[in-house]
Amino acid sequence: MQVAERSNNLHSTHLMLRFTRVAVFSMLVGVVPAYTTSAQATDSLLPRSGTWAAEASVISGGGSLLYFTSPRGAWLVGLSAGINHSNRPATLGLPDNSASSTNFQAQLGHRWYSGAAGDGEHLRATYGAGLIGAFARTTFADQSDRTWSAGGYGEIGATWFFTRHLSLGAIGQLTATRGYTRQIIDAQVVGGGVVALQTLNSTTWGINANLVRVLAGVYF
Repeated sequence: MQVAERSNNLHSTHLMLRFTRVAVFSMLVGVVPAYTTSAQATDSLLPRSGTWAAEASVISGGGSLLYFTSPRGAWLVGLSAGINHSNRPATLGLPDNSASSTNFQAQLGHRWYSGAAGDGEHLRATYGAGLIGAFARTTFADQSDRTWSAGGYGEIGATWFFTRHLSLGAIGQLTATRGYTRQIIDAQVVGGGVVALQTLNSTTWGINANLVRVLAGVYF
């Protein structure tokens, strides 16, 4: 009887161990994929190191190219340009008042995004700084102005990451520049006479604030 009981106890213990092993294995099979899926979900919002991005200003125009050295930082190269022209030829004794303007602006800097990879937050505080340069040319009748300027900029705002490949941001920018302007006058009527070509040079400086720029980004 004691031998039979001992055999039954050993058999029960063996079955319990097998059941425990199966239960633990089942839990691991369920937990590991769930953890992996959760990690992928929370890590799917910030761009990875080596990611390139194209960013466009929705309202004011212009665009930038970014290269991410980490999920929190990227180098930025930006360019914006504009051309305007109005045509008002000389009529009824009035002079030719046609006007046109061309401007280019380039920037090189670095941008930072708050937060760490994997925390799953959509909204990121965004800030950056760098160098900026611009050229503008304006003509009006017989007069033309050319302006070159260079300086620095700082920006701060927020970016909402819908996915790792798409974002929308609102960023303000402050620029401080110093420049040089050359004004050329082809001819000017003074007291019935004509004054020959004149060139006037001047230096300029300025501080400008752009409170909100809406930026749409695509990451690839």
